[in-house]
This record gives sequence, structure tokens and C-alpha cells, in this order.
Amino acid sequence: MLFLSLLIACSGDKADDVQDSGTPVDSGSVTDSGDTNPVDTQDTAPPETQDAILVSGHATWTLQFDTDAEANGFFDCTYTRTFEGIQYLDQDYLCPECTAQTGGTATMTDGADCFEQISTAGPVRYEAWGFSDTGFYRSSPENRALGELTEITLAAEGSETPIDWTSDYDITAGGTMNIAALGGFTWTQSAATQIEKPGTGHNGPYTCGWPQNDPGTLELDYVLADGSTFPNAYLRDQCGEQVSIWDLYGRYLVIDNTQPDCGPCQNMANTSEDFISEMATQGIEVMMVSLMGKGLSEPWVEPTDQTMNEWVEAFGLKGPVLADRGFGFGLMPPYFEDDYGFPAWMVVGPDMRIVTGNVGFSSWDAVKSIIETHATE
Repeated sequence: MLFLSLLIACSGDKADDVQDSGTPVDSGSVTDSGDTNPVDTQDTAPPETQDAILVSGHATWTLQFDTDAEANGFFDCTYTRTFEGIQYLDQDYLCPECTAQTGGTATMTDGADCFEQISTAGPVRYEAWGFSDTGFYRSSPENRALGELTEITLAAEGSETPIDWTSDYDITAGGTMNIAALGGFTWTQSAATQIEKPGTGHNGPYTCGWPQNDPGTLELDYVLADGSTFPNAYLRDQCGEQVSIWDLYGRYLVIDNTQPDCGPCQNMANTSEDFISEMATQGIEVMMVSLMGKGLSEPWVEPTDQTMNEWVEAFGLKGPVLADRGFGFGLMPPYFEDDYGFPAWMVVGPDMRIVTGNVGFSSWDAVKSIIETHATE
């Protein structure tokens, strides 16, 4: 089993490919820093729904290379993609600035040979397009944070909003490249397409027995900072239910962004229940909340139910193990700046405010000291 083989060092380099969004393509590996390294059926109520926003769009990219790049075999060219997407409501954290986020299919309609110079992605792929009144946002693959590509003046429903942007890059083989995009998108709201509002389909206790203590007075902010409220999200747990993180209010939380093939992550999980028991003897209630991705090569991808349940069984965990869906992976790196890796953890107080956080794990001593100090302030 994957979890029983501790992988002490897991690292990777940036890929040479460049996304047409104007950002380097990550090869998928995340570097550890030192020691960083059957479903029950719930009671359900009819979920609340709303009319979905649909987006259709197109963009043509123009690649221009300098003489050094051309000497290395690159050639000027263009390629075109179309996009069709449907709004989603359960991942606001991927683009807090967006009025609407949509996910769907981008299809190459022309210039595949041009695109092959800068990427190995195929002619059809998932993309997310988002917008506000003043900005256009985009990402690929699924569960990655959307980045602002350009400022816009949003057109009325049913009318096209123009989009364009440009970026310059150094090429590993030598030379430089300019990539420019020109296109547009149209949004409409469709009563025929209903989407579920997050958190409205649950009725009764959680199957796994988690508390339901959301006080209903917390302010949502997706910027992580010491003293700020840890943001809410609805993520699938090991019982297959969508769990509201704010329901865990009222105790110390150790929010652990973890990966199943990370050695230090396994060590942290393996010793967590002993730590929680030790804190309980002092009268301090602590819960560990694991935000789990698919693995170090694709930490933004959801793990399977099997992966999550094997993790629970391997380490005897009693707390929530949640499918991350880009939540921790999208929000935590800016907090830790250049030191991000796995495990990345945050101590959150009983009032759901962030105490502090760190990257890596060798023992629970640091977490214990943080909680004990905070509890006596």
C-alpha cells in the first residue's frame, strides 16, 4: 500500500512548457522542504438551486519568436480555441474576485502544430473562465486558482466582451517569445440550467459524527493571515458527505494540507491521535482536519474515496479527512510565501481565527507549544 512506504524526499522542476494563459506550466511536482515532505448514506433535503450562468468564448493566440529562438527551430504562428462553460458555486476560493466562475471545455479549432511548440496539452481540455465587472480570469486544469489575465469592461448579458493580453518569455533552448491573445466571451443566465447552492442538501447529523457548530456570524475572507477567520468550504469527507469547515467551530483545529505519498505527511498523520489525546489530558480539545490531494505530482486533484479511507485506516484517524479540491493548495501558498511544501499546516483557534502556521513536520512539539501559549493568553 502506498501509505506504508515513506517517501522522505519528493521534488520536481518547472516544466519548459508555457500555458497560453501567459503563465509557466508546472510539471506537477511539489518540493518538500527538509522534513516538509464503504460510504454511509446521509439524510438529504432537496438542495436549493439557482439559474446558472453560461459562458461561450473564443481566443486566438499569436506566437512571435526572436531570431535566436527561430535558430532553435521555433516559428511564428497562431492557434485558436473555443470555450463552452457552466457556472459552479462551490469553489469561490479559486477566484474570490470573480462575479462568476465557469468550468467547461476548450477546443482547438486551428493551429495545433503551432500550439505544440509550447505545450504537450491536447486539442481538447478542461478550462475555467471567470469574470467580474472589470477583470477576466482563467485557469487549467481543474481545481487550480484562476489568475487575472486582463482588465475588461463587462458587456451586458448576451453581448460579447472583448478580451486581449500579452506576455514575454525566455525560452530554455535560447531566445525569447511573445505570446498575445485576442478574443471575446459572452455570458447568459439560463433558467433551464439549474445549479445547486453549496451546503443546502444536508439534513441531520453528519454520518461521520462531526460537530455542527457554525455560529453563523463569521465573515468570509479568502486571504489567510494570522488573526483572520479561516475561510469556509464544503469538501467531501471519508463518509462521502460535503462538510462545512465552519461547523467545526469551538475547538482548536490543526488544518493539515497533506498528500498520500508524502513521507512527513504520513509521519504527522501517524502520530496525530497520540498528540490529540495528550492535549485532551490538559483539558484542551484539538481536532486534526486533513485537506488531502491526489498526491505530490497532482496536489490539486481530488483523491478517491478509497485513498481517503485507506489513509484513515492506516493511521487510525478520528478527525475529518477532506478532499482538498484546490482549497488548501490554492489558499495556503501565499501565506507561506516561498516556503510552501507538504505538509503545510495551520493552527486555528476555537473562534475559527488563524493562530499561525508552518511547513514541514518532525514532531508535534511546535504545535503543542503554539496551542498551549494561545490557550493561556
